[in-house]
This record gives sequence, C-alpha cells and structure tokens, in this order.
Amino acid sequence: MLALLAHHLLDLGGAYGDPNGGDPIQYDELRIEHDQGDVEIVVYNRAILLFSTDSEAIRRIHQLCCRLEDLAARCRESPPLLLEPDLDLREAYPSLSRFRRVTSRSR
Repeated sequence: MLALLAHHLLDLGGAYGDPNGGDPIQYDELRIEHDQGDVEIVVYNRAILLFSTDSEAIRRIHQLCCRLEDLAARCRESPPLLLEPDLDLREAYPSLSRFRRVTSRSR
C-alpha cells in the first residue's frame, strides 16, 4: 500500500503506450481494487515508453512494476507461497491489506 500511495498510482488508471509499438507485444497490467473503486493500469511495451517519453507517470508505474517483479521472484524462491498470474498480492505483501484485491500480470 505504501508504494501505491507513495507513487500516487491510484489516480493513474488507464492504458499507456502503443500495443503495436513492439514485436513481440509486451504489456504490464495492474489492477487495484479498493474502497473507492477499482483502478486498472495497462502499459504496452514499457521499455520502449521509458526510452521514448519523459513521463513521470510511466516512471512511477515502472518503479511499482519492478517492485512487484522483485516480490514475485522472492515468493517463487520461498515456498509455500508461489506468485501466479492473478494471485491476490495482499497475501504476499501485507501492507496492501487496505485494498480489496491487488493483482499484477506481465507478458
């Protein structure tokens, strides 16, 4: 939760980037469900966006995606909790417990 609030991600919902901007198409999808509604953030070809734009929003989303990827790697190394697509991240990251559901998916 701290990372979400610190990076002001709850007000960055929407889609960023061009789904046809790279081959293969890569995307990051973050969905946050909380008391005040749901926020969905989709970033297509994040690496291309980081190099081609000077967007503070993209940098903040990138920082959170990196933290979630690190968390997923730690969870895979520490059974019994395995992070799978659409797993509710609150189980692995207790500071997110304020939100109803937080999921992340990268492809």
